Amino acid sequence: LIPLASFEFHVVGDDRNCPPELTQLAQKYPNLHIRGHVHDIDSEWLSADVYVVTNTTTVGARTRILSSFSGGNCVVAHIANTAGIPALKDGENILIGKNGREMAQQIYKAIQDYDLRVRLGQNGRHVYETYYEKSVAAQFLVSIFQKTVEEFRLANGGRA
Repeated sequence: LIPLASFEFHVVGDDRNCPPELTQLAQKYPNLHIRGHVHDIDSEWLSADVYVVTNTTTVGARTRILSSFSGGNCVVAHIANTAGIPALKDGENILIGKNGREMAQQIYKAIQDYDLRVRLGQNGRHVYETYYEKSVAAQFLVSIFQKTVEEFRLANGGRA
């Protein structure tokens, strides 16, 4: 859908886990860059029109999505990455795909619509500020600690 010469795709992360098929594609296509570990990820975020999170393993909250949101990036993610982040809403603050074809369609949708990318990035940033920004997260932890201490005190007859 997108002419091959009109985009770059940067793959970041531990390059020891890079599938050989991807390495072969990168040798064939000069616009596919396997970056490996990137110390200054901010420069990647700032230069990207769309940040893609492709991991298909379902585990807890994905720092890649949350970190991208902190920079106000438009994010397209595989559905497995939505585990642990209940605030994610497809089409509102992120675009989600269930398989490779859907991921490609979501990327194409984002690339074609600048206003959509901006809106998703702003809404993603709002999610980050509301639930994950340091002061918000710290206050949440303080309230958990306070509740734990109070429950311990009550369980021990009012003694801490």
